[in-house]
Amino acid sequence: MVPESTVRWRVLSLIFFLITSLTVYLGAGQTWADQATEARIHLLQEQINEQPQRQLLYIQQAIAYSDNQQADLALARLAIAEKLGPPTNAAFAHGIVLYRLGEFDGAKDYFSQHLEASPRHLGSLEYRARLLRDSGDFEGALRDFEALFRLNPTANPGHYLSVARMIAALPSGGQDRALAMLDERMEQVGVLSQLQRHAIEVERSRKNYGAAIRRLSTLDESLRATPQWKVEVAELSILNGRLDEARPLLDVAAQQLATLSVTGSRQALVEKINLARKQLDEAGTQ
Repeated sequence: MVPESTVRWRVLSLIFFLITSLTVYLGAGQTWADQATEARIHLLQEQINEQPQRQLLYIQQAIAYSDNQQADLALARLAIAEKLGPPTNAAFAHGIVLYRLGEFDGAKDYFSQHLEASPRHLGSLEYRARLLRDSGDFEGALRDFEALFRLNPTANPGHYLSVARMIAALPSGGQDRALAMLDERMEQVGVLSQLQRHAIEVERSRKNYGAAIRRLSTLDESLRATPQWKVEVAELSILNGRLDEARPLLDVAAQQLATLSVTGSRQALVEKINLARKQLDEAGTQ
């Protein structure tokens, strides 16, 4: 039999090995990214040496320097680029560098300059919208995001959520307007769980439980098959006064959970089921 002290030492050694390996792995990921950026900078420098009058190369290298957190070198490259061709060609990159430095006013001016020359440029619209949102100008951000959506209906769903929250926070906004915007987006591309989930929370906060249930029913079939979905619908049914619809959902959810291994989240779901069943018993349902 292996001595207990040896077993303990082996376990501690294994734990130390796993922690060290994970740290090295994560650090290596960052190192590889840094090395890739450095390689991009050097490659662009070689191209600049061959074509020193080509404006685009300086702009691309400025972005690479900014990615590498070398803002001073990025700005120096942009200063050269702005002398080699129309300054508006470098305005977008200049805006990005200043935005990353937190210099919002200067960045906004550069994005605006670029949009004057290229009003349909998605990158400038997105960055200026984010900048205005970050600086608290929700009305301005909303205008830019709406322009972005008109040009690119398939924009990142996260932007739609950001806009929905801004609309709800505006004095002239409101939850109805935010929901309409989310629904318009989903009519274009189909139901997106990320957007519909936010809409469900809005409906629930307004105590519009029937609407929340209808929205839950539009989620992907794989989600509707989970015990979590059934418990959520059951809870909303109780709140909506549809007590007879809640118990069968709770029973199926409990049966599903009984076949799964116990985890913290699943145990919390069991407790929700027990609480909901207690509410139904107190209401006298069978």
